[in-house]
Amino acid sequence: METIRDIKTKIADELSRVLKTLSDDGDSLTIEEFRQPPDIKLGHFSIVMFPFAKVLKSNPQELARRVVDMLNNNVRFKTFASCEAHGPYVNVTVNPEILGNAVLGQVLREIDAFGATQGNKSETIMVEYSAPNTNKPQHLGHLRNNSLGLAAGNLLRSTGATVIFANLVNDRGIHIMKSMLAYQLWGEGKTPQSENVKGDHFVGTYYVMFDKAHKKQIDEMRGLDPERWKNVEANEIKTPLLLQAQELLVKWEAGDSEILALWKTMNDWVLEGFRTTYTRMGAHFDHWYFESNTYTLGRDIVERGLELGVFEKTPDGSVSIDLTDSGFDIKSLLRADGTSLYITQDLGTAVMKFEDFPLTRSIYTVACEQDYHFKVLFKILERLKYPWAKQCYHLSYGMVNLPEGRMKSREGTTVDADDLMDQLFHLAQQQTRERRKDLEQDEIDRIAHMVSLGALKFYLLKPKPQTTMKFDPKESIAISGGTGPYVQYTHARICSILKKTNIELDTINAGLLKQPEEQALILALSKFPEIIAQAAKELNPAVLCEYLLNLSRYFNEFYVKHSVVNADSTDLQVARFALVKSVAITLKNGLALLGIDAPEQM
Repeated sequence: METIRDIKTKIADELSRVLKTLSDDGDSLTIEEFRQPPDIKLGHFSIVMFPFAKVLKSNPQELARRVVDMLNNNVRFKTFASCEAHGPYVNVTVNPEILGNAVLGQVLREIDAFGATQGNKSETIMVEYSAPNTNKPQHLGHLRNNSLGLAAGNLLRSTGATVIFANLVNDRGIHIMKSMLAYQLWGEGKTPQSENVKGDHFVGTYYVMFDKAHKKQIDEMRGLDPERWKNVEANEIKTPLLLQAQELLVKWEAGDSEILALWKTMNDWVLEGFRTTYTRMGAHFDHWYFESNTYTLGRDIVERGLELGVFEKTPDGSVSIDLTDSGFDIKSLLRADGTSLYITQDLGTAVMKFEDFPLTRSIYTVACEQDYHFKVLFKILERLKYPWAKQCYHLSYGMVNLPEGRMKSREGTTVDADDLMDQLFHLAQQQTRERRKDLEQDEIDRIAHMVSLGALKFYLLKPKPQTTMKFDPKESIAISGGTGPYVQYTHARICSILKKTNIELDTINAGLLKQPEEQALILALSKFPEIIAQAAKELNPAVLCEYLLNLSRYFNEFYVKHSVVNADSTDLQVARFALVKSVAITLKNGLALLGIDAPEQM
């Protein structure tokens, strides 16, 4: 069966032959880019003549006219297409039957596999995402991280790559000790079970308690000796509480049994809460890393760096690397007391990943505030002469906020992920109940779950990853405009049409689909594999989001003007049935790559 790629190859081959005949030395000129005319009435594909005119030393408009004359007199070309010159462009219109049969045939044949390619089968890629701290629940930033990491990995997997989803849990360090110390001081033996609170939220309250008490001590110290502290930043003041937390960290690294026992108990509480959140939003991992297991390896790497002369030990016992010749600062790797820093842990984890798996790439999904950190990390790995250092990539994304005053977390500091998902669920539940009074509550809840998460993920993925954005819950949940529910609703509408007809797709006469709206849909469907490949290459799910919105708009424009059930003939009904079923398949596949379900009713 012919595919859209086959048709493009035929067009490119015929056009290359024509251009070769116009070349004095008979050089072959390769057609690499197919554009889309601004209006479907101008053709399916457009090939710009500028690069060829430069080689052939010809006027682009004149070259386009000569190429069109030669192609339209070419017997092979005329069997499947025609063309016109529009300025410096050669616009090609493929025979509707040939194009329709190729595109619809491929979609209906491949179904769930439509859009996937095998170009990256040789790659094994680790996509690390989420990376939460075990001292507090996940927040709005984690929702963007989780959505982006999962979608990027899905896109890479769809291109044939072996993808390993990994989660690096930040389960050690001074921030963990702060919540542990607060629990020691004020916990009174309480547990998540005794308080009926999700484990990550329970531990998060103690982290907030520490922060408030620490700030109070700073104010007290400034009040007692204002002259001493007046020019000192708050984060440089070591309060008694902070010193206690640092002492806990030293004990933890020394293996103190009592401290380790408390640490394990509190981490288990948090991890149980995390897993509940992950299950709810559809995040999953093939491998888990814990910094408590990798930081010692990082210290071994520091010793190796000292032996190689890459690192320096200062008189106070700390270890650092001078990167000023590469445009960075002098970076500390071990504190004077021998404890590790974040960069130390990340060195250890980077090495462990490439030892654990035969990776061709290692991708870190982390917010843009860590851009400098990862540039330094990758530069240190290069200095240590790891051959895979340049195969590490930071998938950076911008910060995300809510409209001012719209939500507050239960901790009062950041927007809580669970709270936001709850709010969206209730909004979707309310909308579904108002729209579908015929549905039972269980079905309303099932739809609300899919729509609320679809709204959340699509809204977070629609901007380019590097964009700083504002998340508006009510705007995200609307079923009109550029939202996930709009795409989901389009899919559900098509499913409703398909249920009204009982058609066997044995023979399809795609040549009957000649209306501009039908041709626009067919052309849009043909682009799906290219869109996936582009989004995967750029690690940019926004490309796919834009495509799904456009495909939904093309369908709704078609739906307003043309009927499937009441088509003028049985053959046209069958052809349109095949067309809208192909749209539904493509929408469902595209949403799945974004980690979003496609409801069959809404």
